[in-house]
Amino acid sequence: MKRLLGCFGPTAPAVRNTLSDASSLPDGVHFSVRDSFPTVTLELTGDTADALEIALAQVRECLGSIVFSTDGRTMEECLGDLLAARGETISAAESCTGGLVAHLLTEVAGSSRYFLGSAVTYSNAAKESLLGVAPQILIDVGAVHERTVQAMAVGARRAFGATYAVATSGIAGPDGGSDAKPVGTVCLALAAPHKTVAVRRCFSDMGRQSNKALFAVAAMDLLRRHLQGFDPAGFS
Repeated sequence: MKRLLGCFGPTAPAVRNTLSDASSLPDGVHFSVRDSFPTVTLELTGDTADALEIALAQVRECLGSIVFSTDGRTMEECLGDLLAARGETISAAESCTGGLVAHLLTEVAGSSRYFLGSAVTYSNAAKESLLGVAPQILIDVGAVHERTVQAMAVGARRAFGATYAVATSGIAGPDGGSDAKPVGTVCLALAAPHKTVAVRRCFSDMGRQSNKALFAVAAMDLLRRHLQGFDPAGFS
């Protein structure tokens, strides 16, 4: 018997070390951790269903909010199921991810139940005209900033009439980085009915395509955390 857990945030070695340092699992239960970039997959195997469920509870307690699924679902599948169960919808405003958030969400069959659309606003002019980002924000802080993505998310939520919107703006590389904003930096925002959250993440530069994939999943994880009752701005 086995259970597959999806995790996002720490690397596979970090997840493995955390579990190795935790309390022992029940007899007959073993775990393995593998990189399934940009997420991490944790496999629990056990001789009995009861032992496996006890181990699952221990692992979830240990890893907390980084666990997004316990049945092998991807981040986009998990997020879609959460939205569909609540009868809620999502839209996106994408800059550095170039439509990848929309692509991932629509890879899931039936995503039309909850995904309304994405605005790929790569230029500042598009951010202003399509999303209503105030020109002064871009003058004051630039495209890669918490204030900018917050305005983008609010604009996407309004434009599509969605329950939620996520926004991305970052530096995917290989050029464009600076000491203040190195390649691998991304600003993400979530616009919800009664709150707006914007965060900055600084990931290790893994190359343009990998950076974009990481940014896109991080944007979805922002909403996933909110829907599962965790602090969306928290990041273990």
